[in-house]
Amino acid sequence: MAPSGGKWWRFKYRYANKEKRLSFGTFPDVSLIDAREKRDEARKQLANGVDPGAHRKVVKLARVSAAANTFEKRVAHLKLPGSRMKMKQDHIVPLAKQAVEILHELHPLTGQFEFVFPGARSPRRPMSDNAVLFAMRRMDIAKETMSGHGFRAMVRTILDEVLGCRVDLIAHQLAHAVKDVNGRAYNRTSHLPERRKMMQSWANYLDGLRSGAKVIPFKRGA
Repeated sequence: MAPSGGKWWRFKYRYANKEKRLSFGTFPDVSLIDAREKRDEARKQLANGVDPGAHRKVVKLARVSAAANTFEKRVAHLKLPGSRMKMKQDHIVPLAKQAVEILHELHPLTGQFEFVFPGARSPRRPMSDNAVLFAMRRMDIAKETMSGHGFRAMVRTILDEVLGCRVDLIAHQLAHAVKDVNGRAYNRTSHLPERRKMMQSWANYLDGLRSGAKVIPFKRGA
């Protein structure tokens, strides 16, 4: 048990006349059965003359390298599986070059995890809504000013009323249900080139705000 109260599964072993320890994760994220399976696998590696700790590092580096190669090929867009979407359909999000640059910067930090922004307690879970709100409060963004979900509404409004983007492209980008004149749902891959241009315009607009460009007010509802 760690001083903070966390419970870690650790395997103590000797290799090359040196005492070493190998962590299998925390309880209850890793169950007793899973921890025992990891221990048994480590024992097999020792029996074959392999240091399980060193073996883990090699495997991790190989995975990071493979992920980096995949990242380089697919970074022009993100594909969100239907299991994580409200409409239960896969959703493709074209990325501006600024977004790609940010992902490149983050990759050495979180590229080995499933999520770009993993949770603080477990990398197997995404960052929580409360974590986003806490970060905003630390940046002195009051709850009366903006919420995490409020950015979505802000983007939709500015793309429409300031940048003059087509409403159907905005709806596609936000994964809203969009139908043609016959009432049929559009394919989620529709208008990808136009949506990529739209997101590039949005990124350029944000860069302009950061560098002190003139802010164009958008129309307010009656």
